[in-house]
Amino acid sequence: MGEIMGEVRAKEPKTGLPPTREVFEVCVGINLSTPLRIGGLEVTAAGSTRWIHFYYERQPHKICKECYILKHSKDDYEDIKLKLDDMHNEPQKFEEDGEAYSFHPPKDGLMIKGFEKTKVAEVYAEARLGKRQRSDNTTDANPSIYDVNQAVIPAPIRLVQESKDLTDYTNSTEIGALIAEIYTSETARPLVKLSQPVVLLISTDGFRFGYQFKTPTPNIHRLIHNGTEADLGLIPVFPTLTFPNHYSIATGLYPAYHGIINNHFTYPGTGETFYMGSHDPKWWLGEPIWETVMNHGLKAATYFWPGSEVKKGSWNCSSDMCKHFNGSVAFEERVDTVLKYFDLPVNEIPSFMTLYFEDPDAQGHKVGPDDPQITAAVAKVDKMIGRLIDGLEKRGVFEDVTIIMVGDHGMVGTCDKKIIYVDDLSPWIEIPSSSVQTYTPVLSMYPPPGISAADTVAKMMEGLKSGKVDNGMNMRVFLKEDLPARLHYAASERIPPIIGLLEEGFKVEQKKTKRKECGGSHGYDNAFFSMRSIFIGHGPQFGRGVKVPSFENVEIYNLITSVLKIQGAPNNGTESFVKSILLPTFSPDKPMARVESSLSFGPSDAEPEGMNHQPEIYCGERTRMVQEIMEIDLTPKSSKSVYGSDGGSYFSWSPSDLPMLKEGNIGASKISLQKNGLAMPSYSDSAKVAYVLQGSGTAGIILYEAEKEKVIAVKEGDAIALPFGVVTWWFNKEDTELVILFMGDTSKGHKAGEFTEFALTGANGIFTGFTTEFVSRAWDLEEDKVKELVGSQKSTGIIKLKDGFQMPEPSEEDRKGMALNCLEAPLDVVIKNGGRVVVLNTKNLPLVEQVGLGADLVRIDAGSMCSPGFSCDSAYQVTYIVRGSGRAQIVGVDGKRKMEIRVQAGNLFIVPRFFVVSKIADEEGMDWFSIISTPNPIFCHLAGKTSVWKALNPQVLEASFNVAPEAEKHFRSKRTNAEIFFPAPN
Repeated sequence: MGEIMGEVRAKEPKTGLPPTREVFEVCVGINLSTPLRIGGLEVTAAGSTRWIHFYYERQPHKICKECYILKHSKDDYEDIKLKLDDMHNEPQKFEEDGEAYSFHPPKDGLMIKGFEKTKVAEVYAEARLGKRQRSDNTTDANPSIYDVNQAVIPAPIRLVQESKDLTDYTNSTEIGALIAEIYTSETARPLVKLSQPVVLLISTDGFRFGYQFKTPTPNIHRLIHNGTEADLGLIPVFPTLTFPNHYSIATGLYPAYHGIINNHFTYPGTGETFYMGSHDPKWWLGEPIWETVMNHGLKAATYFWPGSEVKKGSWNCSSDMCKHFNGSVAFEERVDTVLKYFDLPVNEIPSFMTLYFEDPDAQGHKVGPDDPQITAAVAKVDKMIGRLIDGLEKRGVFEDVTIIMVGDHGMVGTCDKKIIYVDDLSPWIEIPSSSVQTYTPVLSMYPPPGISAADTVAKMMEGLKSGKVDNGMNMRVFLKEDLPARLHYAASERIPPIIGLLEEGFKVEQKKTKRKECGGSHGYDNAFFSMRSIFIGHGPQFGRGVKVPSFENVEIYNLITSVLKIQGAPNNGTESFVKSILLPTFSPDKPMARVESSLSFGPSDAEPEGMNHQPEIYCGERTRMVQEIMEIDLTPKSSKSVYGSDGGSYFSWSPSDLPMLKEGNIGASKISLQKNGLAMPSYSDSAKVAYVLQGSGTAGIILYEAEKEKVIAVKEGDAIALPFGVVTWWFNKEDTELVILFMGDTSKGHKAGEFTEFALTGANGIFTGFTTEFVSRAWDLEEDKVKELVGSQKSTGIIKLKDGFQMPEPSEEDRKGMALNCLEAPLDVVIKNGGRVVVLNTKNLPLVEQVGLGADLVRIDAGSMCSPGFSCDSAYQVTYIVRGSGRAQIVGVDGKRKMEIRVQAGNLFIVPRFFVVSKIADEEGMDWFSIISTPNPIFCHLAGKTSVWKALNPQVLEASFNVAPEAEKHFRSKRTNAEIFFPAPN
């Protein structure tokens, strides 16, 4: 391993590793010019070694403030002069006093650690370290996770002997004032700037334990290495779903005791339904942490957390301290809002805050835990953690704030080959859909009429064990009181009497409700490792670099109250846990000195790629020359719920998830309406095209300055052009869900890349903002009537009407010129076994001209290909996959492939101007609806009889492709009769 200096600390089996593996805990440095590497070193079968769970730590030497290696002392480092010259791209001048910069280990044979009982000075130098060094006979346990060219994790701790004169360090520094404290490693650190403890609780939804190793996460790892981590992840409560777990974290109670037993459920007896937008306090039992904080006279602020929008007890969810969930709010805006709380006077800073990110859960459901989209989502979350840390550091409070970063659950891949149909149990028992409350991933149900719960369980298990039900052996059915006690899932009347537990990754459905899809899911038994998430604690009362055994998330409530020094409400956590994880507060008989310092250890941002230090990055006047290349993210995305009720939901795509929306000034959203659901009257800030994806219903449209609304019937396949400023409402009276897609131009809108809908009625209706006087004058109403009217506006956006309520009947006359059914319209292009296209234009839908957009519906058959092509007139193409699935490739203007990915129903993606796109359908074919940001798009195809290749002169093709005439002729002879669609090869 080269010239090793250091020690072997211990030889012991590591948690989670087979006992037969020989692992040494070591701390070594390979030569003097490299950082220390601390962690586990395993002896392999071949006799070599490999690293396990390592991190870097800089050696206690004087450090060059320019290139961040050892000071350039001639006497000690003459042997590496050539190397230094090469690194700096110029000869180095060495200082004469070699002794001042020589290496002095604090104790013979020891590196940094080993002083746990001795006072030391800890310098908070937020520095980046050198690249990982790899030796011939030492390999890494997972090089795909920590590649040699990846940036390493910062190690901001430097320890110095207590007896060392610290004056040298303070006198030799030039940048920043950093604080060093002398303390024992067994006590909590005191606050420096804040007057009282502050806890920031961060949730990243669906962050499965292990995601942090899929891609470099320097900011998350900075918290890990300078804080406390659950070594093998945080254990969620059962069921491992979002709302039950977030509320368990907030209350310290298991779901059976806090009442949120699932993401949605029906209360027995009353038939009332809980859904994720239910804010009635009757559903939410227990005392959440924000309420506890308020009860003690402290301030709390929540930025999205399930349950925090519920006005309950001392918590009134005031608008300045409580943000209602809105998935379209950019992650950056969320972080910046939290940071602004630290700009308040010190006595007004909230003692407790939350911050919530819905990624990577959304991607996990769509593609499973092992897709590159997960990597991108994790990197995005890490970037937000970095933004947060930077903001706290600028305000001088990073070391004072207690950060607790958690996930609510993990994720496992699912697919239809692992499905169990309850219909297949019919030879033993008929299970009507009305008896089932939830299917995958937790079957919860009531016994069918006339059969006891015990008999139902017995008959179901008989069928499942028979071997005649596909995958039946992968589900076990219990009376809830017979469930394993460790699940704590019986003590609530809200929980149905029969519960089915699935094996990891399996699904249970009814055939008529089954959807063909592969992706990811959670909610399974919390004993499955795939359901675990992360826990990281960073702050004055958390030890640095500490690993603790995995624990359940109900412990976190007591953890927070202990840090804040307040008394919590009764809960399911344990007092002993807090003592095992938090450092004790400092005792007066152990005085702590403080040393002011202004050490600089080089730049704080991530290092360049490659093993060696790059002088243009690190060395003084030779500032960085590396240019940041902004790669456009073209990854298809699914919409996210913004708000909803039992009448339906509003979904949107956010520029924070799909940056091309903002780049192209394009908005996209969806409305889904259940039976009797009404999307209340509103007007939009943008011109758009609506496309009915599913179902049928009624729409009211009031064009600009029109005296009468047009009421039209709408159905699947309808395209409706909605010019700027129209008022619309949508209603569904059928049992089938009505789903409408909207895509349009936001260049004149309130925000680039997203629609803003201005409600005319409801709790956020525009007129409710006026005073009683203004409303009274405008509508000639008495003031008491105005108060009654305004007070009745309680719903937001979408409501559910009572059965029998009469809505206006649609008119066939009103429909003329307003809608075109793309499934029934004449085809503009049709290729047998290839595909077909319907194009919206001013002839078949005159309002398209006012909207200023082009649109089309394309269907390609099984295995067919849509020719590579591009927009010639600087238009963006926005594509929504309506049905089926397939593959898509996009090539940029630089000739590099920008996207190659699978697309499926529900995905939206954008093709930038002049980029080339092509698609191939899977065996079920694929439909998509597109808008193009110009009313008369010019599209150029690169294959087929209308392609540019056919028009080019043969000699030009020969010269350009650098091929012989025979090859050019063969190339040109193909696809001479085909249009833009090419059927699957025979």
